Amino acid sequence: MRLPFPRKLLSDKNVIVALLFAILTSFSLSLVIFNSLLDEKLAQISNQHSMVLSKANQSLNTKLGDIRNSTILINNHVIDLLRVNHLTATDVFIHVGKNHPSISQMRWLSSDGQEKIRVNFRKNGHNVVSKERLQNKNSRYYFQEALKNKSGEVYLSSIDLNIENGKIEYPLTTTIRSAITGKDHPLGNGVFIINFALNPLFDELRNASNEMAKILVAKGSGEWMLSPSKNEEWALMLGSKVSSANIRLATLWSKVLQNGSESMWRDDNNAIYSAIALNPHGKESFEEESVVLFAYSPPAIYKNQFHAAFIPALFTGIVIGFVFIVWFLRDRHKSLRLNDLAKRLANDRDALQKSLNERELLQEELVESEKLASLGLLVSGVAHELNTPIGGGIMAVSGLQNKVVAIKELLPDKLSYDALHNFLDYADEAVELTLGGLNKSAEIIKRFKRLSIDRGSDDIVAFSLNELLNDLIVSMKPLLKPKRVSINLDIDDDIEMQSYPGVVSQVLQNLVANAAEHAFDGNSANLVTIKVSGKETVTISVCDNGQGIPKKLMSTIFDPFVTSARANGNSGLGLHLVYLWTVNNLRGKINVKSGASGTDFTLVVPANIAVMDPDRAA
Repeated sequence: MRLPFPRKLLSDKNVIVALLFAILTSFSLSLVIFNSLLDEKLAQISNQHSMVLSKANQSLNTKLGDIRNSTILINNHVIDLLRVNHLTATDVFIHVGKNHPSISQMRWLSSDGQEKIRVNFRKNGHNVVSKERLQNKNSRYYFQEALKNKSGEVYLSSIDLNIENGKIEYPLTTTIRSAITGKDHPLGNGVFIINFALNPLFDELRNASNEMAKILVAKGSGEWMLSPSKNEEWALMLGSKVSSANIRLATLWSKVLQNGSESMWRDDNNAIYSAIALNPHGKESFEEESVVLFAYSPPAIYKNQFHAAFIPALFTGIVIGFVFIVWFLRDRHKSLRLNDLAKRLANDRDALQKSLNERELLQEELVESEKLASLGLLVSGVAHELNTPIGGGIMAVSGLQNKVVAIKELLPDKLSYDALHNFLDYADEAVELTLGGLNKSAEIIKRFKRLSIDRGSDDIVAFSLNELLNDLIVSMKPLLKPKRVSINLDIDDDIEMQSYPGVVSQVLQNLVANAAEHAFDGNSANLVTIKVSGKETVTISVCDNGQGIPKKLMSTIFDPFVTSARANGNSGLGLHLVYLWTVNNLRGKINVKSGASGTDFTLVVPANIAVMDPDRAA
């Protein structure tokens, strides 16, 4: 490519504007691509958040459900053992508890909160707390809440660390207490409490994390139970000054309290969080006993995704800007040659105009040819329709002629009464058959005469639309019969029109013939329905139950020379002529709808075209 001299380009205001436009467009496009790619990358993080949150939610709910069910089963088992085996309550507690590795403690508290029996379970065994060391738990919230339940109902406490004698038990044991109130219990009236260790559950939640999304867990009070930093876990209970979840993530915490969940919240350091609040007690309000699950992506994750979106967007913007500048310079270079091509283009334009005129003449000839062809089809149909009645008349007259010869041979002296009577009966039938055939032929010829006169007239005349449609249907039946196509006419009242009957007839013939040619695949249920309604404005709908028009042809269906069966000799002018006649001659409009159940051509034309075109009517 030979470019103009650079100094000349730089002095061209259009070039400077184009360069500025290219820079602005490249920047805008880069920004759009960057935002799109970043949204896609963030969607990957969101999917990971949803996955780990769903897994953590399922694990937590499954564990809590198991604890509820286990509490009921263990309580029933304890009752059965106490009633049947006459074992001591301590032995029963030991027997039941050592078979459940997640149980860390089993207790029976009387109605005043005094511990009556307590057995602690550890990995290396169990120990029964002596009577002197048993405590009164009347002030503990879980005992008070359990008393509010009906007998047999299970209460689950909030999740916290196990505390003995006012001190946190070491090693740290994440604990939830399950309590069930008993009345008429073998141990009396009181509360049966089981401590379940949740350390395995939290280990499972921690292992559910991946490189892109880590699981964090906090209590409704803001206490971290599972955090990326070990120093933050149970910091409030341990007396640490590390900030809790509701302080460090105050904005996110507020949204979770308000909506119950939040997705893809990013803090000032570009760490990304998603959160969902759970209430183990099934209450609608958010309480300290609630559990908040977080999916957490460190700032490095967002940074990596940012770069993964930024670099391709920047590169694409630069390439597009460069391509645009090169294209513009080439365009400016080509513009210098436009003057040299002006004369050649003028000559080409004249040649094209001549070709267009010749094409229009050819198209007019094709239109006339199409009209003659359609009239020829009607002639063929009429001839076929006349064959039956005329043939029947000929056969009847021929038979009568033979009978006359036979009766003459019987004259003068061999003619009997029976022979004469039979001759007269046959003659009567032959005359009736011949007369019927001639009348039917006359009616067919009369209908065809009306159609042919209408087709040859260019004047606006008054006519019956019902009569025109019946004439057309009768004339086309012989053409449609080999294709096994039936026509159904749906018209309530006879409609009088002041228009071009020949054009109306031609339009409807083309639509019906088009349906017969293209719509059907050879089955025996082929039907074309012509529906007519309206008075001042007449709506004519030609519907078929065929296979529909291909979608690729719908936008050009009324263009000239458009056809799906050119190999079968179709010119593609039929529907084009329908459109021209409807719009130009009948002053109407035509619409088409097509689908798998068939095609519907709808014409809307004025009933009295003389009102719209008085000069033409005169």
